[in-house]
Amino acid sequence: MPRYLSPAWFAAAGAVRAEAPPGVDIALEQVVLADGADVRYCVHIQNESVRIDAGPCPRADATFTVEYPTSAALFRGELTPEAALMEGRMKVAGDIGTLLANQAALTGLTSLGAAFQQLRTETTF
Repeated sequence: MPRYLSPAWFAAAGAVRAEAPPGVDIALEQVVLADGADVRYCVHIQNESVRIDAGPCPRADATFTVEYPTSAALFRGELTPEAALMEGRMKVAGDIGTLLANQAALTGLTSLGAAFQQLRTETTF
């Protein structure tokens, strides 16, 4: 069972494939503050697919920063990104216009939750 945000977890997450709406090309950098160390990864949404890569995005359209407990709750599906933002538990920087232009596509990524369900059940925290 991979530990959340470990190299083994990133290898498993990188193998997951999820569908995305056509025409979307966006890179979202995630920064997780965990025990004084930043963990960075990139969510690429392009070519009608979604993938996660360890490390910073080569070109991030937006960056989301959260504490580890918030990140874990988001991954487990216990917290929505909207709620995390409204509660001040998530900070966003970057091209907000690109996020707004792709809002429907981002909120419509229903395949993402299903695609990561197996990894979610196998992950330890």
